[in-house]
Amino acid sequence: MESRAHDECIGAYSLEIFSHLVELEQHTRPAPELIHSQPQITVAMRPILFDFLMDVHSRLKLSTASFYLVISIIDRYCSLRIVRKDHFQLLGLSALWLATKFVEPKHKIPSIDFLRATCCHCYSKQLFLEMECHILKSLNWEVDAPTHDSLIDLVLREQGHDGGSQESIKYASNYLCQLMQFHYKCTFNYTVSQISMAAVILATNALTITNENMFIPLTASSSTIVRLLQLMLTVLKDTPIPTSLNTKFFSKTNDTSVNPQLDSLYLYARESHRYYSSQYPSTPLYTYYNTPMSSRQSSTSSSSTSESDVFSRGSTSTLATPPSSCTASPVNHAKERVPLQQLKIKAPSMRFTGAVAPQSEESGLERKRSLGA
Repeated sequence: MESRAHDECIGAYSLEIFSHLVELEQHTRPAPELIHSQPQITVAMRPILFDFLMDVHSRLKLSTASFYLVISIIDRYCSLRIVRKDHFQLLGLSALWLATKFVEPKHKIPSIDFLRATCCHCYSKQLFLEMECHILKSLNWEVDAPTHDSLIDLVLREQGHDGGSQESIKYASNYLCQLMQFHYKCTFNYTVSQISMAAVILATNALTITNENMFIPLTASSSTIVRLLQLMLTVLKDTPIPTSLNTKFFSKTNDTSVNPQLDSLYLYARESHRYYSSQYPSTPLYTYYNTPMSSRQSSTSSSSTSESDVFSRGSTSTLATPPSSCTASPVNHAKERVPLQQLKIKAPSMRFTGAVAPQSEESGLERKRSLGA
């Protein structure tokens, strides 16, 4: 009864909730220019730290929301304070500690001794406490921020998929959003809501290519989402999977069907490249849909800022130094469907509820994973 009442409440106020999250994401968005101006750390160090934090996150079996919040805390702090290179790991673990206190149940919050053990006791207990306090003061005690999982839930609720299909799309969408956290060109240039909606569109199309043996070209309600979808496809096709994500999602068995939803993402990325190279050399289709969610995008567009506005926020003079002890459209309903036979790929011999990559693609998937291992 409580769950049903919750669902009814979310359904009644979904528009207000979505608008509030879009407004909040502008307030909690990091300043990329200030992060680039850090004197000791670089954006190339972000995926290294995030890979380490994802490994710790997986060992503790924490929720997806806590990982998204960790990334938000780190980026917002780096937009406000100068971080020493030798204390970058301390910042990451302290952000993880804060995020778990905010999101997870009490029994899942790691102890300081555990955090110290993960970094080989490089930092004292006092340093962890001081860094936690300094993060809170720097963020003005505003720890919370919109996360991809909550926005994905709102988008999928609007589309009204059946239970099994919705769970598969949600799983693949969350994987895409976690993967995009490792690529600063995505997280710095696009908002949380844009990444979440693009992930849902891409995941929906990717599952359709194997579930229904049909290729559906990507469509979106704005040129910004189109560019983001192209970036996601490029990351899937050309970039090795981070080691921690490879371990978390693909290492259970050597059977390629263990994760059919994710295998379908990489299959779709390759087939999209072939399709657009031969028929649409410029960009994917760009159409507008008269749907409730697309109207919500337009209703909140006035509160969003452009990419140039974000990059113009502040200057290096706004970076402050910590204390000396711590200086450290949703679902696509496109009508254009191209049979797989025309794309010259081998379709699966059987139909499954999840997407399974064709036999001819398995070696490519294994090579992809071995690069990221």
